[in-house]
Amino acid sequence: MTGKIYEFADIRLDTVRFEVSKSGQPVDLEPKAIDVLLFLAQRPGQLVLKEELLDGVWRDTFVTPNALTRVIAQLRKALDDDAQEARIIETVPRKGYRLLPSVVGTEGPAVAVPTPVGSTPAPTESKRSRTAPIALGAAAAIVLVAVAGWTWLHSSRSDERLTVDELVQITAAPGYESDPSLAPDAKRLAYTSDETGANEVFVRPVGDGPAIQLTKDGAQNSQPAWSPDGAYVAYRSLVKRGIWVIGALGGAARQVSPSGSDPAWSRDGTTIAFSTWEGALAESSSIMLVPSAGGPARALTQAGHPTGGHRDPAWSHDGTRVAFWSFDGARGGGLWMVSASGGEPVRLSDQIYPSALAFTPDDRMVCWSGLGPRAGLGAWCVPARAGNSEPPLAIVQGVASIAGLSIAADGTIAYAATQVASDLWAVPLAPSNGSASGRAAPLAQDTWRNSHPTFSPDGKWVAYLNWRPGTPSDLWLMNMKTLASEFLVPGKTAEFYPTWYPDSRHLMMVTGRGAGRQVSRVSIETRQVTALSGLPPAMSNFSLSPDGKDLAYHAAGENGRLASWRVSMAGGEPMRLSRVEDSAGYPTWSHDGRRLALEIEEAGDTHIYVIDRDGNGLRKLTSGKGQNWPHSWAPDNDRIAIAAERDGIWNVMTVSAASGSIVQLTSFTEPNAYVRYPAWSPLNDRIVFERAVTTANLWTGRLRGFAPRQ
Repeated sequence: MTGKIYEFADIRLDTVRFEVSKSGQPVDLEPKAIDVLLFLAQRPGQLVLKEELLDGVWRDTFVTPNALTRVIAQLRKALDDDAQEARIIETVPRKGYRLLPSVVGTEGPAVAVPTPVGSTPAPTESKRSRTAPIALGAAAAIVLVAVAGWTWLHSSRSDERLTVDELVQITAAPGYESDPSLAPDAKRLAYTSDETGANEVFVRPVGDGPAIQLTKDGAQNSQPAWSPDGAYVAYRSLVKRGIWVIGALGGAARQVSPSGSDPAWSRDGTTIAFSTWEGALAESSSIMLVPSAGGPARALTQAGHPTGGHRDPAWSHDGTRVAFWSFDGARGGGLWMVSASGGEPVRLSDQIYPSALAFTPDDRMVCWSGLGPRAGLGAWCVPARAGNSEPPLAIVQGVASIAGLSIAADGTIAYAATQVASDLWAVPLAPSNGSASGRAAPLAQDTWRNSHPTFSPDGKWVAYLNWRPGTPSDLWLMNMKTLASEFLVPGKTAEFYPTWYPDSRHLMMVTGRGAGRQVSRVSIETRQVTALSGLPPAMSNFSLSPDGKDLAYHAAGENGRLASWRVSMAGGEPMRLSRVEDSAGYPTWSHDGRRLALEIEEAGDTHIYVIDRDGNGLRKLTSGKGQNWPHSWAPDNDRIAIAAERDGIWNVMTVSAASGSIVQLTSFTEPNAYVRYPAWSPLNDRIVFERAVTTANLWTGRLRGFAPRQ
């Protein structure tokens, strides 16, 4: 067969040798990236839908659109292209891609080569159409793989294995459809959707059929949970606050708690468990119980016992136990279980980060979606018993992130496959007044999470964390002149909380989690890592003072609430900065080292306070509803860059320590997006921040291997 050579711009794609070169130099690309480029080169100037690319390039395998996004990002980086000012590959939002240059195709030498990608006629209806439900067997799924996960221990059904099969994607909207909750009869599914432009609660059949919109007030409603009789749905309202209950066919909703999140009904329908977490300072939350008919709530767990904040309660099917997970920035996540009547929680698993919990129908296992061992993505289960020493094992696993988990009594399961596009962005500043001098734009395009940016004191570098699916985080360094990034410490993982020394040549960071946690100093020139000792063991989100002599951080206080502290790098006892009665975290130094900004929780909101370095002069700067999270100061020692949420929408803002005046710098509007960690350049020319947008679709499957309830 004669191969073809495609030439466009300064790029040459040779299908004979299956290689790509740019300006005569070979370009290192994975085979799928070459396939995608070839598919586009065969259709120059045409809009190629994402579905066409997915079906043409991955025709023997089902993958989510995230795989295509990753390959496009790799192509742009290799071909020196820019998503914002594209010259090679143009993105057509929500639709697909277009190859912009004209293409010249010539015949290559006659050799045996595969048929060009997409050259065969497309079928009238693809067997993997992204606009219809997609069913796959467990062995066929490459992104979401149902695997045998557990052999029952001490069970009369020791011959059975817990497995998941009959996976079906039941929604395919381009936006956000998540938080699945199966009705008791497993025939209906409540979920969150941004179809209307705001998050609302919908109900749809598990099979085919139209969806019904339950909530219609635009109040960013989410986290639906069915009552055990199937007549009601509880949910969280972000704007109106608290836990609400609405009929399964709609109608007027009523509030059962003025605050809280993560509602879950007891099996007799009389009680709703929820978390006090409302969006910030997660380490201070606890689990509460409130009558479903209304009335005062009572505590099921106490803040700080176990250590960390408590989230996502899930009732056992017999109604006697509640599982939940805890988060502590220093120790990581843990899975716990407590009697529904209260008492001492028992630990089930360590170092996990769930998005939702559920008991198996026989109550022998607690399962969750999210991160499991070694930061693996999927759905996991462990035995629901005290003293468990068995490691979590996967029932659904792959490279797609899984959020939400619901398991019905008949073994039907539901979850959401999510995709998070997270990049470092920058908004340019007018040096005279710190206002935005242009629109915010991404510094890079990536399918991994890039987070926690922090400028070096000389403004030349930004250190940031990078999370790749299925791996712990890595520490990276971006040159702010060239915007080129490099991996800073090969062989080290989970580098949390990077903070700069005054010389702009060294960083302090945390490597490892749990027992392997170590605070270290790293040279950006030699890459040498030096372990540090004598610092408080449980500190989290720490920040070095501008002179390098003190460290500010947050950690749990004696009452379980998060507290902010300052400690000398030379040693000695830490000094508490925040009040005992406050939940306060994320202390951030002014450039002159005289003051710190704090984030303090008040009735579900968080506000910016400033305090002198000696712990005096605490002053509140922000007011009203919403979240206000500080990360850095302007060089003028007055303005503070914050990630701010108003009515469920996140933007970068600044607040003046002198006047309390607030300036909004970005104008994002998506409800399922966020900004975090705005870092103010010491050169006063820009603020760099993390921005992430989440999309999700719903899946169902069948759990097998559990013992039927009698």
